[in-house]
Amino acid sequence: LDKANVARDMTHTPLFQVAMNYRQGNFSGIPLGGCKLRVREGFDAKSPYDMAFSVTPTEDTSYLQIVGREDLYGQDEMDFLLEMFATLLEDVADNTSKTLAECNIYDAKSVDRAITLGQGDIVDFDWPVSLTERIERVATANPDAIAVKDGNTALKYAQLVEKVNDLASVLVKKAHPISRVAVLCEPSVDWVVSMLAILRVGSAYIPLDTKLPNERLAAIINVSSACTVICHLSTSDRTHELSSNIPIIDISTVPRGRGVSNAERPGDTSFILFTSGSTGTPKGIELSSAGIINYTATKASKLDLGREVVLQQSSLGFDVSIAQAFKALANGGTLVIVPQDGRGDPVALVKIMKDEGVTFTLGTPTEYFMLIRHGGEEIAAQMAWRHAYWRESLR
Repeated sequence: LDKANVARDMTHTPLFQVAMNYRQGNFSGIPLGGCKLRVREGFDAKSPYDMAFSVTPTEDTSYLQIVGREDLYGQDEMDFLLEMFATLLEDVADNTSKTLAECNIYDAKSVDRAITLGQGDIVDFDWPVSLTERIERVATANPDAIAVKDGNTALKYAQLVEKVNDLASVLVKKAHPISRVAVLCEPSVDWVVSMLAILRVGSAYIPLDTKLPNERLAAIINVSSACTVICHLSTSDRTHELSSNIPIIDISTVPRGRGVSNAERPGDTSFILFTSGSTGTPKGIELSSAGIINYTATKASKLDLGREVVLQQSSLGFDVSIAQAFKALANGGTLVIVPQDGRGDPVALVKIMKDEGVTFTLGTPTEYFMLIRHGGEEIAAQMAWRHAYWRESLR
């Protein structure tokens, strides 16, 4: 194998990955006639294992050694493993009656270091604590900029805030802080208005994907304990079929309101996203607005985002839809919502991207593959498109 220079296959393990070598008497004096033979120096033979631990006792102490393959482990990793081994030996030596599950392999210093690393650096982005306040701040600075458009309707930031307040005025009479409100809307401006109004009154937003069958949607409404369902003209009939005992608000008929003070609770549940329920009862995942605003501010800083034109082509029940919305709205950009009949059609998506001057996309690898493969020459002509991004989970 050495002569053939065969590379390690990472899909298979060696016969023995880890060796434990207790070198009893290795450094003891060995009688030789009237003398004693002692080891002065030496070197380890090459090991066929990924890792080998050695313990060498002497007359007054013991030595610990760990040898690992340099193509698999760096010096820092080997040092850390040796520290863990030493901590384990010390812990067992202090109390030999411990069970294996009770033994410690990390000392307090290592635990503190891991916790600090997991928390990351504290960064002040100079953003408010709530999404509602952030949108208000952006709207005040850019009242006449286009906030969201869906092919039929375009709203400026001032108009968006006005419509959010109108709906919140109605919603606050049917919901209360910490309550849960479901939304059954086609991809449209109404969806954005509904989500922001729910946040404003301090409730939790639950998206209902119009592509799911009624049985699944009814199950989500039941499991989530939604107190109200928001719909619009195109989903009104279906919403009434789903819910006969829960108040329904048709955003298409909402009158002008006086506005509602911000009751968003950043630390509480603000979003509840459900699985499709294909393997049983749909399961909900709760997200706080504090987590969303932290994610949005971090990505805006790391990606150097400005007032981007963001494509919204993902399912409204998918957490990416939330990321798409706030990457636009929280940065003073424009959210371009792809109509239902254009979703999944790479040719239609590319045309919308070109016509609207989309600068930022957030999608799955499969979506990008479709765009590149079927977008034709138009995809190469997207001069405005600066960010093609996939994501870490919002959760």
